[in-house]
Amino acid sequence: MNVFDFCMQMETDGRTYYTEHAEKVTLPALKNILINLADDELKHYNLFKALRDGAKAEYKDAEQTKILGNTKNLFQRLREEEVDSTFAPDISSVWKKAQDVEKESEDYYRAEAAKLSDLNQKKILNKI
Repeated sequence: MNVFDFCMQMETDGRTYYTEHAEKVTLPALKNILINLADDELKHYNLFKALRDGAKAEYKDAEQTKILGNTKNLFQRLREEEVDSTFAPDISSVWKKAQDVEKESEDYYRAEAAKLSDLNQKKILNKI
């Protein structure tokens, strides 16, 4: 399995995880975050597929995730509206697992980028 096949599988697994949990949560704002994360995983999958297939691929600034800003805004709005934003333990574990998986993915992509000679491929892996 080459690096891009492995990356595609990681993105597929992430998308499945986020989608499954988005269906289970009841807080609309958290559901939206999980759906956005799933959408980002699909974008990443398509980039890796293009790279694997030798097609021209570019990670455009306009396509970069907006999730961090949206998440900060969500929690700020919940605080301002004095909505109870504490999550049940199962939701907290979903969020913690998502953070851990994203960190592991980032570490893996950066390590693999360091091994590549193609500057565009290297750039894409580092941005994702």
